[in-house]
Amino acid sequence: MSTKILAAAAAAAALFGLVSTALAGAPARGPTGKDFLVLQFNVSPPRAGQGVAVEFDTFAGNDIDGQLPPVNDQTRIIDVRLGKGFKVNGPAFASCKRADIDRNRCPRASQVGTGIATADARPAIANRVPAKVTAFNGKTSAGRPAVLLRAVANLNGQQVPLVLVAEIKPAAPGFGPSFVVDSGPLTSGSSPLFGIAQLHLNLPDKVVRVRGRAVHFVVAPPTCRGAWLFEQVNTAYSGAKLIATDRVPCVS
Repeated sequence: MSTKILAAAAAAAALFGLVSTALAGAPARGPTGKDFLVLQFNVSPPRAGQGVAVEFDTFAGNDIDGQLPPVNDQTRIIDVRLGKGFKVNGPAFASCKRADIDRNRCPRASQVGTGIATADARPAIANRVPAKVTAFNGKTSAGRPAVLLRAVANLNGQQVPLVLVAEIKPAAPGFGPSFVVDSGPLTSGSSPLFGIAQLHLNLPDKVVRVRGRAVHFVVAPPTCRGAWLFEQVNTAYSGAKLIATDRVPCVS
């Protein structure tokens, strides 16, 4: 693990009062040098052609002075791209509707993962706080495949939920399917009570049987050329992009 990454994570932890997870992907920096993005993936087992568990960490922020960016420079779209050849078999699994996750009524069978996050409720709450995350296989309001994330943070003694809809989109050039969260256009008074600065998500190797055949939620590519490349692209309202990558060693 590089000294640069450890230093960035440690600086952010000191600045925000966090105990942060050290991340192994190379950190990306914004044009001002203040904003950073780090991505780390883990695949188990890292073997081509098998159903796998996927674990990832993403960490973004300002580790220089901790100030929030101007509204136009804040992130609108988060696009997390799996390695080329990965498959996500969401349609084979139980699904949660968009309206049901808002009411915390997703079927237990639709749960595909759990995690923890760091919630940022500034300026209402100065210090960042932990949040519990649950991931469900589901659909967007328009009926497209998605992973629905429900994060719950304790804000001034109140359990406050935040729902993120990560639409599963087709493969981008050089990558596999991606999970895309789009906060939508800026609208006065529509901001959630908190955002997510750091997320650790674990998607275990979940399996269902379809016509007697085992179907895995995530399947690794059929081939391996030493490592699989993953990418995260954060796009600001201004259109500026911050891109972080990570490589996971694999075997055939």
